[in-house]
Amino acid sequence: TLYVPDSEGWAKLMRRRMKQIDHMPERGERYDAWLNVMASALVAPSFTESGFGITRAPDFLLDELMKSLHDGLKAGPRSEGSIDVIEVGGVDDR
Repeated sequence: TLYVPDSEGWAKLMRRRMKQIDHMPERGERYDAWLNVMASALVAPSFTESGFGITRAPDFLLDELMKSLHDGLKAGPRSEGSIDVIEVGGVDDR
């Protein structure tokens, strides 16, 4: 068993992700991506018998989400308002 879960679909997805990583130009980003894909492919537990499955949401939920989306589109953009942040005056903490 190489992948968790040990299914052809999961293996195909992980192989696809690994090929995508091979095409990343930045070495550091490629390293970070490999760590993430390895955690998904080999370490992360499966929460169903066949891994993570796709299911259809109930119609009442889809209807509510679609209504909210369309209402929001009609209303136009909204401001997020003021957001409290921690500011450091003139000091570069990097």
